[in-house]
Amino acid sequence: MSLSTLEEKCVLACPDEKAGYVKVVHFGAEKKTIEIKAHNSTIAALKLSQDGTLLVTASSKGTLLRIYNTDTGDMMAEVRRGADQADITDVSIDPTNKFVSCASDKGTIHIFNSTPQSGENKKSGLSALSGMIGYFGSSWSFSQFRVKDAGCKCCMMDNKVFAIST
Repeated sequence: MSLSTLEEKCVLACPDEKAGYVKVVHFGAEKKTIEIKAHNSTIAALKLSQDGTLLVTASSKGTLLRIYNTDTGDMMAEVRRGADQADITDVSIDPTNKFVSCASDKGTIHIFNSTPQSGENKKSGLSALSGMIGYFGSSWSFSQFRVKDAGCKCCMMDNKVFAIST
């Protein structure tokens, strides 16, 4: 479950009882609930931005992260952590909503631009095949680094990425 507040606005996001779905509830002058079909498999991680406008989700497969507009429920971006299955141990959004990061049991931290249209994220050299095979059309992290701990946590602030290992 993730909760964000900004002035009179309060946003809550939590996995729904249906596998792969997230429920986003807006509290304030008017209460509004949005149901998002985020993934086909169960939700492994989710994070709200500090201002409550963005939601990032990862499924139990751990290959894709999806970024949603919490007001409309529209998917804004889909970014790929990797091709092989992984347990996502943490997801982070920087305070400006420009970057998203994730940590996995593979011992890697991946950093993505939250708006892949900016061109900062990497694309596969075979992206022309994306119409036939969606895998090749994915946006990949523009930066990654490895840590020793497979259960690390990550956060971003002041244009820095912090990885916390136990």
